Amino acid sequence: MEKNRVKPGVDPGELDKVFGPYDERKMRQPVGIHELEILNRIIAATNDSGDSLLSPLEKVLEMTLELLGFECGEVYLLDERSGTAELVCTRNLDPEQVKLLDMVPAKMEPYSKMLVDKQLAIFTEDPSNTLEDVARVAGIQAAVSIPIVSVDQVIGAINAASRNRYSFSSEEKLILLSIGQVVGTFVEKARIMESLREEKQLLTTSIAELKATGEALRKSEQRLRSYFDQPLVGVVIASPVTGWIAVNDRFCGIVGYTWEELQAVKWEDLTPPEDLEREMLQYDRIIRGETDGYSLEKHYIKKDGSLVDIEISTACVRKEDGSVDYFVGLIQDITERKGAEEKIALAAEIFERSAVGMAVTNADRVIQRVNPAFVEITGYSEEEVVGRDIRTFEMVRTDQPIQYFDEMGNSIEEKGRFEGTVWKRRKNGEVYLEDFIITEIRGPEGKIEQYVRSIRDITEEVKLREEKVRLQDQIARMSRVASLGALSGGIVHEITQPLNAIKVISDGLHLLYKKDVELGKEKMMENMIKISRLIDRVDDTIRHIRSFANGIKRYELKPCGLNQKILEVLEMLNWQFSAHRISIRRELAEDLKMVTANENGLEEIITNLLVNAITALDTTTKAGKEIVCRTRNESGSVAMEICDNATGINDEIRDDIFEPLFSTKKSSSNMGLGLAIVKYLVESFNGTIVVYNNEAGGATFRVVLPADGG
Repeated sequence: MEKNRVKPGVDPGELDKVFGPYDERKMRQPVGIHELEILNRIIAATNDSGDSLLSPLEKVLEMTLELLGFECGEVYLLDERSGTAELVCTRNLDPEQVKLLDMVPAKMEPYSKMLVDKQLAIFTEDPSNTLEDVARVAGIQAAVSIPIVSVDQVIGAINAASRNRYSFSSEEKLILLSIGQVVGTFVEKARIMESLREEKQLLTTSIAELKATGEALRKSEQRLRSYFDQPLVGVVIASPVTGWIAVNDRFCGIVGYTWEELQAVKWEDLTPPEDLEREMLQYDRIIRGETDGYSLEKHYIKKDGSLVDIEISTACVRKEDGSVDYFVGLIQDITERKGAEEKIALAAEIFERSAVGMAVTNADRVIQRVNPAFVEITGYSEEEVVGRDIRTFEMVRTDQPIQYFDEMGNSIEEKGRFEGTVWKRRKNGEVYLEDFIITEIRGPEGKIEQYVRSIRDITEEVKLREEKVRLQDQIARMSRVASLGALSGGIVHEITQPLNAIKVISDGLHLLYKKDVELGKEKMMENMIKISRLIDRVDDTIRHIRSFANGIKRYELKPCGLNQKILEVLEMLNWQFSAHRISIRRELAEDLKMVTANENGLEEIITNLLVNAITALDTTTKAGKEIVCRTRNESGSVAMEICDNATGINDEIRDDIFEPLFSTKKSSSNMGLGLAIVKYLVESFNGTIVVYNNEAGGATFRVVLPADGG
C-alpha cells in the first residue's frame, strides 16, 4: 500500500503529535445510533448556549471530529458587515498549521462550489485535485468543508481533516449537512439575540442620550426591521398581558394564520397539550425571574389542524422593576430535519432487527457494516468481516453458467440490483445455499457510493420443496396403481376380445386344413393380417397399461389433442360403461385448440375423473345414468367438463375432496388418491380445476388448461 509522500523539511514525527499515529486501514462504520446521538448532542449544545458564541462552536467542532474520527479542524464565520472570513476556533492546530491547512480549500474547486451550491466540499472525492501539494505537506489524506447555512446563504464553514483515507457514506453526508444547518440557525439566532440586547441597552438610556444618538437609533431600527422581515425564522413579539404585539410573515407561514386571524388565537392555543406543559414550566421560570429565556423543540398546531415540528428560542425584555415587559420569540420550522432523523433512525432499526442478513459495502465492495442476521447466517462476527472485500468469502459452487456473472454485472449497472442463488460456506465449514440480492446506492451526483447485499439461507426451504415433489410423485404412482383396479374389467375385455378372435380364426383355419379345404393364397394372407392386427391391439393395450402404471416423474409439456385423448379413454372404458349401464354423451368442440400438457398426464386426468363418475353413479339406483364429456375454447385456454347425474357433492366436504387419502367411499380398496393426483397434474400443466353441483343433481368437474400458443 502506498505510503504518505511528505515534502522535504517536514518531520513526520511532528505531524504524528498533531494528527496521531498514521493508520491507513482505519475505517468507520456508516451512520447509526452513535451518529444520531452525536447530532442530538450538537443540537443540545447550541440550545444551551447562553450568551456565548465561542463555547458552543468549540463543542460542535469537537463533536464533528468525533463523528468522523478526524484529528483536526477549524470553524470560520463570514462577518455579516464586511463579508470577510473570521477564524472562530480550531482544534489540534497551531497558527502555522492553520495557515497551511487554509491553503487546501483555497486551491480546491469544490470549496467555491460549496459557497454556491450549499453542499459538502469533499476534497478526497474530487478527481481533478489529488491533494498532492499543499495537503501532502500537512499530511492530509481526507478533508471536508461543511457549509454553515442560514436560509439560502453560506455564512461560514466547518473544516475537518485527517491523515487517514476516508470514504463518506450518503447517511454521513446527510448528518454533516444537518450539522451545518443546525449551526447556521444557532449563529443567526445568536446574532439576532445579540442585536436585541444591544437595542435593549439603547432603549434604556436617558431621553438626552436618545436625542444625542438619534441616528444610531434609526440605524438600529433598520437593522431590527431587516431581521424581522427576512424569511430566515419566524419572529414573534408578544406581551404577557395583551398577547400578540407583532409577528413577521415567516411566522404566519409556519402556523398558517394571517395577522388578522391571529388576533382571535391565543399563543397557548397553538401548542398541543403534551408540549404545553413543558413550555409552561420554562415560561413560569421567566416570570419568576429565574431566567431570561429558553429554547426547546415542540409542535405547533397549524390552522388546518396538522402539526409542524418547530424549534423555539424565547427571550424576555424586562421593565425597570424586573417584571416582564414583552417576549421575543424566534421560531424555526424543523419538520424536514426531524423527518430525516426519523428516516435514519427507522432504517437503523430495520437493519438491526431484520431476519434477512444485510451487508453494507463501499463502492469497492469493502464491507463497512453487517447486521446480526448476517452474523447468524455466515457464522462470522462483525469484527471479522468489516474491512474485508465481500467477494473474498468462499463460494463453494454455483449451478449457473459463467454468463450468469456477466448478467449480474450488467443487471446491477442497468437496473441497480441483481437477484440470484449461490452455494457458500459458513465459518464452521458448513455449506449452505444462499439466496441474495445486491442493490446499489448512488449519491446526489449519480455516482455509486455503496452496495447493500441481502442474503437468506434457503437450504432447508429447497429441501422441503424437493421432498414435496418426491411425495407428490409417490402419491401419483399410488394413484395409478389404485386406478388399475377400477380399470381391470376393461383391461381384461381389451385383451380377451382380440385373443378370442385370434382363437376363432386359428380354429377355423385348422378345421379347414383337416378337411383338406384349399383357401387360396389371398384368403390365407387376409386371415394372417387379421391375426397380426389383433396381436398389435393386445400389444398396444399392454404397453398402455405399463405406461399408465409407471408414469413419468417430470412431465415434458408439449401440444396435445384433448378431444382425441378423451375419445381414447372412452374407448378403453367402454366395457365398464356397458357393465354399469351408463350412457355417454359427447359434446366435444370441433375446432378445439391444442393444449399445452402431456399425453400420459392428460390420460390419467380423464381416466380418474371418469372412474370417479362411474363410482358416484354406482351409489344411486336411478334410471338413465349418464356421463357428459364436454369441451370448449375459451380466451387463451381450453375447458373440459366431466359431468354426472348422480347425487352431487356435499358442501361440507367440497374443499377436502382434492386432499390425498380423503375419500367418501366406504370400500377398503379405495385409497382416496385419484382426485388428489388429478389436481396435482392439472396444476403441473399450469391449469386449474374446480368442482360444483350441476342442474342434473350430480357433480361437474371443470378443468381449464392453457391453449398451445396462448
